[in-house]
Formats: sequence, structure tokens, C-alpha cells
Amino acid sequence: MKVVFVHDHKFRRINGKIYSPGGLPNDVLTRYVNCFENLVVIGRIIDEEKVNASYSYISNPNITVVTNSEMEEQIKTASAVIARLPSINGYKAVFLAEKYKKPLLAEVVGCTFDAYWNYGIKGKLLALPAYLLMRYCVRKAPYAVYVTSEFLQKKYPNKGKTASISNVTIKATTQEVIEQRLRKINSDSDTVVLGTAGAVDVEYKGQEFVIKAISEIIKKTGKNVRYELAGSGSPERLKRIAEECKVTDNTEFKGIIKHDDMNDWLDSVDIYIQPSLTEGLPRAVVEAMSRGLPCIATDCGGNSELIEKQYLYNKNNKSIIPDLICERIELIEKDLVSVAQRNFDLANSEYSIEILNKRREDFFKDFIKEYNLL
Repeated sequence: MKVVFVHDHKFRRINGKIYSPGGLPNDVLTRYVNCFENLVVIGRIIDEEKVNASYSYISNPNITVVTNSEMEEQIKTASAVIARLPSINGYKAVFLAEKYKKPLLAEVVGCTFDAYWNYGIKGKLLALPAYLLMRYCVRKAPYAVYVTSEFLQKKYPNKGKTASISNVTIKATTQEVIEQRLRKINSDSDTVVLGTAGAVDVEYKGQEFVIKAISEIIKKTGKNVRYELAGSGSPERLKRIAEECKVTDNTEFKGIIKHDDMNDWLDSVDIYIQPSLTEGLPRAVVEAMSRGLPCIATDCGGNSELIEKQYLYNKNNKSIIPDLICERIELIEKDLVSVAQRNFDLANSEYSIEILNKRREDFFKDFIKEYNLL
């Protein structure tokens, strides 16, 4: 059985080997192999000379990564198609699956309208057409997996068989993790460390609003504030904003943190902030919660399915977002212990990799049985 998985992911080819720099590492793609035997991944391939330490080598022998140009030929001979949406390649795959009468499963991992709407004037012009195209493609799929429980289902409905399965990759953590977090909270430090994980050169990630809030947070909490930003990309724009706000000494750009080191960094943070203006269901928030981290976030996407309402703030009026962040910081500082315990319990009961993998495999088995793909 050969299943074709389609997305816009940018793989890297180095010395003839294929690597993933981010969201589709070898272990994530292996989930599909465990059910479908052979997986052909359609994506973009960029040639590079040197391996970055954060890249994941696609080592599974049953996974083949090919370029967009091979999409139609691969779908012609496929047993089934999985289209991850939103993505340009994914939309093409939906139409090709229909053309060649191939069983289709859609993975809905984000909101294309929000992504375009928060990407400048040109993005706003494309937002509605992109939204309508994605609604059509999701509706056409007989099977659909959503990473949220409600948000994406309402915006991109499907009348076929559906499942809510996050695409997070966290392992269940031990009781020692929450005990360590509670000790950190009770240490009563004079410094509060805020943290955000996300590309630092993408404006809709929203880190600038936290930077603009730092001075006011210091005034209102009476504590020293350090804002640590983990993620790829050039930080020059955000550094300029920090200079303008006179908080350069309070901001630290960590760059890309290796996956193996991420938990250590999260454990060093006091409050995690997800200030992005568009989201599906943010994996970074779930990872932070699994370490018992108190979190605040915008009210977009699936954030409301993770974080208590009082710690969410509205993303729409950008001029007052820094004030809203200050208010949430003040509020959460009064209840860090119960928030930490609540987040730890939720993440490890609902979003552990073992639980999600079981749900995913059961849904894939229904798909295989429906179309007699064995």
C-alpha cells in the first residue's frame, strides 16, 4: 500500500540525504508508515551544503520525499492521498485525488483566513478567496482530521467522518516535573522570565506586543522582567522595537533551541506567552503546559481549548494589546500554583503522544477498512 502525503513543507537535501527543518521530522512521518506501510511525501526540496543541528534526518526506509513536480504521477499510482491543509500543494492534491478517484483524507492544521489576514494588505485581499478554497477542499474530503476540538471544525466543516487529534509530539511527563515547577514558583524570585517559542522574523507571531509591554509589566509587578524569545529567523526588527522601547537589556534572543534542550528551556521560564495573531492548535503551548508552565495567549485559533478564559486576550485591537498582556500577567501572578497544576494535568492527560497516537491509528484503520486498502 502506497499513500501519498502532500504539504508545502520545505525539506532540505544535503549530500543526497533528506532532512526536515521543522514540523515534519522523521518521527512524525513514521506515524503514517506505522499504518500505511509506504509513504511518499510531496513537498519542496531545497539543496543545502551543511546540516543544521536542529534538522531531522528522514531515515525511515519506507518514507520517500519527492518534489511538487512528481505529485500527479505519484497520486495516479497511489492507494490513497492525505492532504495537509492549508497548503497550496494540499489543495492541488484534493483536485488530483478527485480526478483519479483516490480515497482522500484531509488534515486540517490551521486557519488560512487568519494567516492571510494578518500578513499585510496583499494578504487581506487573498484571505477570503483562500478561505473559500480551503472550505471547499475540506468539504470534499470523505475523512478529515482536525487539530482542534471546535475552532477549525466550525470554520472548515466536513460532513464525512472526522476526528479531533492534535499534532503535538509530547511524551507524558513525571510527577517530578510539576514538583520542580511548584518549587520554582515558591522560590519568590525578584525576576520573572517570560518566554515565547516561534519564528522571530514573522510579524503575525506577535512578539513585538510583549516587548512593548515589558516596561509596564515591570511597573505593575515590581519585578525585573526578562523576555526570552526562542525561534528561527533574523531578530533585527524585534531588536529595533526593543531599542525604541528601551528594553534591550530585558530581551534575549535564544535562536533555535534543539528539541532535546527545549524542556530545559521551558523549565527555566516563569510564564509562557503565545502572542500570535493566528493559530491552529499551538504545539508550543501544549509543550509548555506539559512542563507545568502558566500560560497566557491571544484568543485566536485553538488557544481557548487549552488556556482558561481569564488568561486569554483579544488580538484585534493591536494598540491596546500591551495593556491586555500586562493585565493577564498581573492576574496570573496571583494564582501561579493552581494554573501550573491545571496546565500540567490537562496536557499530560489529553495531549500525550501515546494517547494521540492511539486515536490517530484508530482513525486511520477506519479509513483503511472503508476503502479496503489492505
